[in-house]
Amino acid sequence: AKCISCRWVYKIKPDKYKARLVIRGFLQVLGAGCETFSPTLKFVTLRLLLALTSLYGWDLLQMDVCNAFLNASLPEDNPIYMKCVDGYERPGYVIKLLKALYGLKEAPRHWYQHLKKFLIYQLHLKECVLDACLFYLVKGGRVVLLVGIYVDDLLVAGLSHETKSFRESMKREFLMDDLGRPKLFLGLDLKFSPQGL
Repeated sequence: AKCISCRWVYKIKPDKYKARLVIRGFLQVLGAGCETFSPTLKFVTLRLLLALTSLYGWDLLQMDVCNAFLNASLPEDNPIYMKCVDGYERPGYVIKLLKALYGLKEAPRHWYQHLKKFLIYQLHLKECVLDACLFYLVKGGRVVLLVGIYVDDLLVAGLSHETKSFRESMKREFLMDDLGRPKLFLGLDLKFSPQGL
């Protein structure tokens, strides 16, 4: 197996300094059976979600999964090895990745599959047939919650007690940033009035 190097990526955010260890995925040689495709929320689905939120007067909130890719486990049958981090080298040793790391070509796919399993099997949501990044919850014969996914950003719409329950469940499972009512999502400026969205 090829051993891939890594590097630190530094960012200055308005409120903090951020450092992230990334693997140099562009050096990967993808073999047979290594899937990299991961769906993202369609723009038309986003507009539909917002229209339904406005029509039914639902709550709308935005959540962001912190270090999302690190939650997804890598398959054992296709191990990925990384060179030791600068300053922590040990001759003759490499690192076997157990979790997806930023920079891996297949990391977004593994993260999506991990999140999808949690939403379907733990929270009992259903996947929309027309958009793989839209999930919904049905109770009493009607839809009470919609969840749109764009990589690690979630847009949640539904009845207030359902959105609250969803928010709590996600925070128990993942480290989350609860962004409250969205002001901007995928380039759309969202404005709220007393009548709703």
